[in-house]
Amino acid sequence: MPHRSNNFDALRLLGALLVAVGHTYDVFVGGDPLADATGNQSFGGVGLNIFCVISGFLITKSRNNNDTSGFFRSRILRIFPALLVSVPIMALLIGPMMSSLPVKEYFASGATWRFLGSMLVFPLNSTLPGVFGGAPLIGQLYSLTAELSFYAFVGWLGTRLDYSKLLTVLTALLFAAFVHFDYSTLSFSSLITLKVGQLIVFMFPVRLGLICVFYLFAGSMIATFLKDVTRLTQVTPILMAVWLIALLNSDRRVYDIVEMVAFPIIVIGIGSMSRFTVRIPGAIGDLSYGIYIWHFLVAELLITLIGRRPVARGWIDVQIVASILVSCGVAFVSFHLVERRALAMKRRTSAAGDAARLARGQPEVR
Repeated sequence: MPHRSNNFDALRLLGALLVAVGHTYDVFVGGDPLADATGNQSFGGVGLNIFCVISGFLITKSRNNNDTSGFFRSRILRIFPALLVSVPIMALLIGPMMSSLPVKEYFASGATWRFLGSMLVFPLNSTLPGVFGGAPLIGQLYSLTAELSFYAFVGWLGTRLDYSKLLTVLTALLFAAFVHFDYSTLSFSSLITLKVGQLIVFMFPVRLGLICVFYLFAGSMIATFLKDVTRLTQVTPILMAVWLIALLNSDRRVYDIVEMVAFPIIVIGIGSMSRFTVRIPGAIGDLSYGIYIWHFLVAELLITLIGRRPVARGWIDVQIVASILVSCGVAFVSFHLVERRALAMKRRTSAAGDAARLARGQPEVR
């Protein structure tokens, strides 16, 4: 498939915006509009599922076309540079300005320095002392716990002959568990955590984390078993209609099963379309990751500056749109000053590796 002759970049951006919209509404009005309207799914949930399906699909493709070192190098250069810049900015610049604590007390708090550790994902400590009432400023990055674990899974096992069997068994087990135990009854507050003192070195929300893993596996299944994914475009409109009907269904369990079966096919079907594409101009860049990192803090910052007071719903919507636009602006700066440079480094190292492999008579990887 020719570079950018598909909709994956646009879908990633859509997924990030949906997550940002859901979380921003939650900050401003205490609820996600789609969840309030349907009772089945939220804007944030749809956005995250889009992210996970695409990641599972593309990461599996990347592993099949790269050696182990090249694969992990690419993943490191995509995930960590933005975090190594954004997390210190939040902790060392924004935090002391917005904290209710005196500056000296803020920097003396262990919570400040534990937050800095979050730029490595493991650990993930998402609050700053006295900032926005203890709101989890980067709590959404829990999904990276699942994603990085998936990278390790695919990186070490993805080229083994029995990977497809293992992937099938694990995906089927997750699906069966969700059906048997009724995924919708799992508590959002159920967490698996591992602490060393006050430092959270591992945090995994059971309900949200497992659904991330399922959709990562589902995307990987499509990449593993379907050579020509453009065939999915033929059934995508039908499955989209089925999904929308289920979304409005009063039975949450019916919706969950329909979503788990249909949604991965819908996402990859739309993503792989080549006749009808939505292309993101190169001058804009890939804003999805930056939006994902920054949107929650931007929303909390904006509502703190304007004050938490009752206002007309239309004015709240204007504020939410403003918050999303600011998040996009911050993401634009993040991509062009940080992420694009890391991606260029990834391309240079990949080209150097290809040259070395060719010199040894080995095939080029992509």
